[in-house]
This record gives sequence, structure tokens and C-alpha cells, in this order.
Amino acid sequence: MNQQNDPKKVQALRKAVTAANDLYRDDKEWGVAPKALDGLQKHSGNFFKDDPKSLLIIECIALNTLYNTRLRDEINIEIIPWAARLEEFIKKEGVTPSLEKVEELRREPPEGTRHAWVFIPKFFHFFGDKNKYPIIDKFACIAVGVILSKIENEPTRITVTDSYVECTERIKEISQMAGSSKTPVGFRKLDRLLWIAGHYWDEKCKEAWREMFKEQELKELRECLNKFKMPGWMNG
Repeated sequence: MNQQNDPKKVQALRKAVTAANDLYRDDKEWGVAPKALDGLQKHSGNFFKDDPKSLLIIECIALNTLYNTRLRDEINIEIIPWAARLEEFIKKEGVTPSLEKVEELRREPPEGTRHAWVFIPKFFHFFGDKNKYPIIDKFACIAVGVILSKIENEPTRITVTDSYVECTERIKEISQMAGSSKTPVGFRKLDRLLWIAGHYWDEKCKEAWREMFKEQELKELRECLNKFKMPGWMNG
């Protein structure tokens, strides 16, 4: 740990990770989407081993639906073009490409489609390697900025359009602080906290989420998150 890091905030971070993952373990509704995608990744090869294109289309539809990755739902507009691009990309780079290659893919959308800033990292997280590719979305970015700003005592902000390589390095910093000296917290476990914390600290979501966090079973997590309060728009 950097000597300038706030040890009390690091301890709050570790407790928050545990509390967030307890919530996913104890409440079946929180874990439905990732469990479904993990099941698809694990078992789909038995049915689509001779038809990778169809499998990629199904994976894209499932991910976009369950994780709101903002590809337009009309299947011919963005789903099929991105599935075709992924098929071409995976043939060349495999299902566990370098972070640099993932970043290149994010910045080169198929003709007529938008950049898939959020979709591509989530795709490789669920269908590549969850320990190599962290999820990047609006709420993860909010949470990473708040956590690092408070622990390192230096303003930090990341966005979904920043370099995926650099975003991954910032998330790795948090995973290392949240774990032990030899064993960082896995990206999936950390994402559960980042997703919840991002909603809790987001200006547009905070009212509904703070109301929900009044429930007794969320008390420990609420107390941990409140140790990271930020001035201005992140405060509440």
C-alpha cells in the first residue's frame, strides 16, 4: 500500500467489498444476470461448436439484454454487425486478446454502428476471462473516481471513453488495495461493489438508492460507502 493512502478508507473499501458480495450471495435477484451469462459461456459450446456465428449472436443478445450495454435492440442494426466483427476479431486474436487489442476493437465499430465502449469490455469479461477484463461502465467509472480520490487524496476521474488499458490499471489499483498483499480481489467481486457504489454516488440515482439503503440488511454497506462522501455533486 502506498504510504500516502488513507488506511481508514482502505479498511472501509475492504469491508464494502465483502458486504456487496454478501448481498449478491444472499439475494438471488442480484445475481441472476451474471449467473445466466456464466451458464451460457460454460455450456453453449456443446450446442454451437460447429456454428460460432450463431453463438456470438446469442451471446451479444444475452449480454445486451441482461447488462444494458446499449446496443440498439433492432437485431440487424447493431447486434449482427457486432457479432460479425467479433467473429472476425476472435479468429485472429482469440477469446483472450491483449487489453490493447480490446481497446482497438472498442474504437473501430462496424460501419453504421456506434462505438461499443461498454459492450466490448463486458463481452470479454463474461465470454473471455473475468480475471483479465474488468467491466467498465458509467457506474464503475463513478465508483473508481470516488474511491481513488478519497484513498489517494488526489482528484481522480475516469470515463468509459478513456483508454481501456488505463482504466484497467486504475481498477487493478483498487483490487490490490481491497485484497491482501499477495491476493488482489478478483474483478468480478470488485465489480459488484463498483456497480452498487456507482449508483449510490450518482447524482441521478442517489435518491432512489439512498431510500433503498435504509433497509437494515444494507446498513454495513451504507456505512462503508458513506466514508467516501465527496463534496458537490457526489454528496448527498
